[in-house]
Amino acid sequence: MRVSADPGWTPPAQPVGPATGLRYGGFWIRTLAYLIDVLLLAIVMAVLAKLAGIGFYDSRCGTSP
Repeated sequence: MRVSADPGWTPPAQPVGPATGLRYGGFWIRTLAYLIDVLLLAIVMAVLAKLAGIGFYDSRCGTSP
C-alpha cells in the first residue's frame, strides 16, 4: 500500500481582515439611508399588496354589507 503526503484536498483559505482605506458612514447618513430604505420598501409592498388584492387601503373596510 502506498501512502502519499498529499491529503487530497486543499485547505480552506485563511480569513482576511477588514478592508483598509474604508470609512464607515456616520450616524446621520446611516439614519437617512435607513429612512430611504423603509420608504422604498413601503412603496414596493403597497404595490404588491394592491396587485394581490389585499385591501389594506380599501375605504370600505369595517362597513357592513
